[in-house]
Amino acid sequence: MHRNVSQILPSSIPTQNNHRLILVNAEAEPDDFTRLEVLTADAIAHARTASEAGKAICTIGNRAFQYALQELAEHVAKRRVLSNAFLETVDEVLGHLERALEGQPDTIAPGMSEDLKRSIALSRRVTDLLAAERDVGWHRGIREA
Repeated sequence: MHRNVSQILPSSIPTQNNHRLILVNAEAEPDDFTRLEVLTADAIAHARTASEAGKAICTIGNRAFQYALQELAEHVAKRRVLSNAFLETVDEVLGHLERALEGQPDTIAPGMSEDLKRSIALSRRVTDLLAAERDVGWHRGIREA
């Protein structure tokens, strides 16, 4: 189908106000999916900070707490924060920490519980994004062999 160009394009261009300035702000904040590595690194950093703070807590007589802190340190050393084992370990450390600080202000290890909770939140966010990518790929026909 052939169209006449004279019908599409204007026959005259106005001479007044014919310059336009368009401002494009290309610095948009990337979404979480493009920042998976950064989110994972942040989760590791929060877990590391909490693990270091855990060394200041006196756990004498509480072998379960000592073991949980040791497991947390091992996860941090391996930089593995996306597994269920990491989440279970952090939950266990948080439980022991709450019992150790029961009725006391958080002066022994300030911010440790916040770092652990932030690490859990980041870990879950990354695993949720990865699961969503896998599911969307499956629906698009990308099947695992």
